[in-house]
Amino acid sequence: MPRDRVFDGDDISDVLEGKSKKSPRHEMYFYKANSEMIDGIRAGDWKYLKEGDRRPLKPAADQSANQPTRTKEPMLFHLNQDLGERTNLHRKYPEKVEELKRKMKAFDATIQ
Repeated sequence: MPRDRVFDGDDISDVLEGKSKKSPRHEMYFYKANSEMIDGIRAGDWKYLKEGDRRPLKPAADQSANQPTRTKEPMLFHLNQDLGERTNLHRKYPEKVEELKRKMKAFDATIQ
């Protein structure tokens, strides 16, 4: 592989093949489709997504769970406690939001 650039990737084949339970990935970054704009991060048990269209936090009573609603709010989830991503914690943990934003910005700068 070329050595003149940063690759966003790790070999996780040992995890997928059941040889290891520990992933070499500590963080994963999300980019919008057809865009160079970083959109989110998962770091440990936390997942942060910047403003944008997302699937519903809680479907309306008259709406199928598979039908997305739209929100422009940033989203922060503690996945160990909320795997279904139903409780948005961005207002409750602003310091975590800022920490994850810094990580996203630092990572994004390495691949520009």
